[in-house]
Amino acid sequence: MRATIIEWAAEQPWSDGTVVTFGTSYYGITQPQVAARQPQALKGFFTIEMCTDYFRHIVMLGGTPQAAFLSLWMGGNFTDSQEKLQVPPVLRAALSHVFNSRLKALWWPQLQKRLAQIQTGFMKKPPTRAYKELFANLVLDGKTRETNDMPPGPYQEMDKIQAPFVVVQNPGHLNLHQFGAYDLFENAATPDGRKWLIIGPAEYDLPCMHWQLEALAFFDHILHGAENGYAQQPPVRDLTDGTDEYHGATAFPIPGSDRVHLHPTVDPAHRQTLTTEPGEAAGVNSWGAAPIGAPVTPQFADVTNQTVTYELPIEELTEFSGPVTATLRFSCNEIDS
Repeated sequence: MRATIIEWAAEQPWSDGTVVTFGTSYYGITQPQVAARQPQALKGFFTIEMCTDYFRHIVMLGGTPQAAFLSLWMGGNFTDSQEKLQVPPVLRAALSHVFNSRLKALWWPQLQKRLAQIQTGFMKKPPTRAYKELFANLVLDGKTRETNDMPPGPYQEMDKIQAPFVVVQNPGHLNLHQFGAYDLFENAATPDGRKWLIIGPAEYDLPCMHWQLEALAFFDHILHGAENGYAQQPPVRDLTDGTDEYHGATAFPIPGSDRVHLHPTVDPAHRQTLTTEPGEAAGVNSWGAAPIGAPVTPQFADVTNQTVTYELPIEELTEFSGPVTATLRFSCNEIDS
């Protein structure tokens, strides 16, 4: 998506000269990047689950090359057959209506059952040579911003984003979709009262059809001044997990909230727990981090913990909101660590 496409759409005879955008994941990620270009016809955007720093949020999330996601993304979208595939817009629209009709109740549960198998199949498909070379750069050679071929994204251009927007975050994803919503809402130059952050349910459902009515209400308010109550919506709405109740706040991080620091420790029974008191952190435990797919002996997990898990020590009712950050320190003088 480019700013020139926005202007092209505004100039068409069937257009009134105003353009808004809507989408999730890839179609959500591109929207702030376009808004930073400030196309005159763009009057607002509604983005769901997105990123602002493509290197840090997508390629090297947490400092680790995201080989699994990149192979899935490339195998699902950039094979020779996909590159040659041309689907007319009318056919796309017709398929969308069919797939999202009442027939969805039949095919969607079957798709969910096979989703892991389908994703594994995509990961096995070879992409085109250009994307093989891109994969090699992103995973092997591009460990720094300077050597990585991924575009930077709009994280350094937040001050150029002035269009009204709504950004929706899914707190169920501690991965590439997690941090962009907070960055956009906190740092975009869009005036207060013209931007909203919604922290919704911890679920993932493409193509996010359940947010379309919300988007229509937002667009009617922004474009036509509709008195539909959107102007009175709080800037931040967050959903308490396990309920259908949204809470409103004036900003994010939510005013009055406290940062919670949890420190790992081991109890006398060698169970890994967390404590809120740093002075209590003590004990020794070990675990074996066998890489995913690495050959190990059968029943290896019977004698070696391969996953680090911790029990949460908080007993009173506590509401968490925002990204969770884990800081790990590791040191060893062995060459093969």
